[in-house]
Amino acid sequence: AKCYAAATNASSIRTAATAAASSTSTAVATATSANTTSGTAAAAAAANYIRT
Repeated sequence: AKCYAAATNASSIRTAATAAASSTSTAVATATSANTTSGTAAAAAAANYIRT
């Protein structure tokens, strides 16, 4: 029973770790996307400023 509990615990820890990694990569993707968007907007604004 102790062995089973340890295995179950390890499994739930692995599940939690997987979920954490997944949400982290989602957050990174979101931040990267926002960064790209703001970078594109800044570049467009700079190009527009240079043009005028």
